[in-house]
Amino acid sequence: MRTGRRSVAELADEVVREGMCSGCGACPLIEPALSMELDDAGFVRPVRRGPDSPDQKVRTSTFLASCPGRTVAIRRDPAAESSDPYLGAAVSVWKGHATDANMRHAGSSGGVLTALQKWMVDTSAADSVLTTRARPGDPRRSEPHLEQRSGSITDFAGSRYAPSATLRILDVTTGDRPVLTAKPCEISASRGLADSQTISEPPLLLSFFCAGVPSQHATSAVLSALGIEPSHPLHALRYRGNGWPGEFTATAAPDRASSTMSYDESWGRHLGPTVQSRCKLCPDGVGRAADIVAADFWDADDNGYPLFSEQDGVSAVIARTARGHELLMRARQAGVVALEPTTLAEIAKIQPLQVDRVRTLTGRRVGWALTGRKNVKVRGVGYRRHSVLHPLQTARYAVGAWRRSRSQLPR
Repeated sequence: MRTGRRSVAELADEVVREGMCSGCGACPLIEPALSMELDDAGFVRPVRRGPDSPDQKVRTSTFLASCPGRTVAIRRDPAAESSDPYLGAAVSVWKGHATDANMRHAGSSGGVLTALQKWMVDTSAADSVLTTRARPGDPRRSEPHLEQRSGSITDFAGSRYAPSATLRILDVTTGDRPVLTAKPCEISASRGLADSQTISEPPLLLSFFCAGVPSQHATSAVLSALGIEPSHPLHALRYRGNGWPGEFTATAAPDRASSTMSYDESWGRHLGPTVQSRCKLCPDGVGRAADIVAADFWDADDNGYPLFSEQDGVSAVIARTARGHELLMRARQAGVVALEPTTLAEIAKIQPLQVDRVRTLTGRRVGWALTGRKNVKVRGVGYRRHSVLHPLQTARYAVGAWRRSRSQLPR
């Protein structure tokens, strides 16, 4: 890609205009003139709020190497002993859950990520946890949060299906090294930022299988379907958790009954259809750049599709790196998590969405490019082989992506 004399702010604006911004929040760390703000479509995007900083050549190089709207580069850990064409490489593969029953109940699946975060702060393996929470006073919104008190970490358990820009609050001026729990695109960006020495590498990178970031407007749509309008006060909102898979639960006031909607309906009818363009072209929804990644270990029907009946949560847990595997084993020995071996193939069977996303990626990228839009540069995913194995499916998805991209072009 030719950058000429364009600044980071100009490159970021191009990523937004091309529909490739994931809203990760890395931009302000590279260029302080940028801030992350909610746009009219309901997504968090970089906006210029000041003049360009000095050293634009260095900053643009860092941007192009770390922005997940431009580059996703996956490096296989030398210790990886297994791999799957759809789920990537692994040092070890497990299914399990947090041993603390309350933590397991609160989590979106088995509470493993929450348990690891709390244990690392308890044992001083990390200074703090950088994660996402409901915004205090406005639980309709999600926001990044740095937590140093291990006793409060369980309060942030459960998925947040709304924009948050997790990386934007990383403090690059201190020696604090938080456990980073974030979406796969944000983890990929943090690797690029660490490589460029923009940030210190966190002691652990935790991620989860991601189906995309819905518009903030979709949260409003679910609440409206429950009879809660934007003008109504809201005490608490959970997208999932407190059971598995857990319900969308909104509470107007502490002394009022909660309104609920099933996960299948809230995600399937309202949230999922609004995910941003970058997510529909995502080359890595399975956290290949993380140290440890977790996912729902669903019970499935005969076709491999999840059954959403309420039960005790179980997580699929993949250690991507030797560092992640070592820490996972220490947590298991300490009794923090209960784990039993499984395989990437077993996880792939119960994660058909992630399998389909890799299988159809070439087609979607081709359709997007046919309208003159840029795609993310991808290395280390190995998606092209599937276009040869599934040519008709590739062609069908290329047409669909072309139509979507063309409909979004300015008229």
